[in-house]
Amino acid sequence: MLRLVPTYYWDRDTKQIAYFGAAYLGLDPDLMSEMQQKTYPARDGPEIQAYLTVPRGHAAHALPLVLMPHGGPFASEGWGFDFMAQLMASRGFAVLQPNFRGSILQGDVFHDAGKKQWGGKMQDDLTDGVQHLISEGIADPGRICIVGWSYGGYAALMGAIKTPGLYQCAASINGVSNLKRLAGRYSLDRDYRDFVREYVDLEGARLSDVSPTSQAEAVGVPVLLVQAADDHRVPVEHADEMARRLEKHGKTFQYERIEFGGGHSLTNGPARLTMMRAVEAYLLDHLGADQLAQLEPDEVLSR
Repeated sequence: MLRLVPTYYWDRDTKQIAYFGAAYLGLDPDLMSEMQQKTYPARDGPEIQAYLTVPRGHAAHALPLVLMPHGGPFASEGWGFDFMAQLMASRGFAVLQPNFRGSILQGDVFHDAGKKQWGGKMQDDLTDGVQHLISEGIADPGRICIVGWSYGGYAALMGAIKTPGLYQCAASINGVSNLKRLAGRYSLDRDYRDFVREYVDLEGARLSDVSPTSQAEAVGVPVLLVQAADDHRVPVEHADEMARRLEKHGKTFQYERIEFGGGHSLTNGPARLTMMRAVEAYLLDHLGADQLAQLEPDEVLSR
């Protein structure tokens, strides 16, 4: 049986690794949806490694899809329990989690390929992943949403701006929306300043060209903003400003501002549950996967 989020320890006497315990013990592993490794080609050549979670009991065919880019942007997806992916899969959505260029654990060359590509080729890698699943018949092209946290939230907003025809909705959780604000804040800290210079093309493109707040008029799908008021990594001003810009341009959006703690990672239970309920309701409203969840696999194949 799969142990959810297992912990191991090294026994110095026996010189063996032994199982210690696991988190999420209240969950039944047999009820979890399957996570599969996928690869797909980026438009300019590189192979992108990704993980696809298919709803338990459903065939990988014509499914509503949630594209879920990771944060960082230098983080990396790995095989194992992901509470967001499992939540979405339990409601009938397939979930794609790509390791777009710039992700760590994919080798130095691949990681370095993400430099200066904030909002550029890193975004294209996400688009290419969705189009690949559409071409394979896995994703229903009329029921796709992009949902992300931190940098992933930024990518969700840019998806709504750069490729709105690909998505029916976008959700940003504690997401970056103003690169000028980000660069200005991080300029006070040398490590963060170097981080911004590494990933953002500060010379080739204006920060406004890659900032969702400056391009809110181009947003082409409904947007959900979820933001912790006490987020110190991506301050609440990012979401506040994005909400004002969306409202100014008459865009359809919802804003869930979490006022009772949790920080950037929404570490307390009430904050995380508020976010999960908001995202769940938003996806069901725009993609309607609650109806699909009632079908058997053979019925899905006959659609």
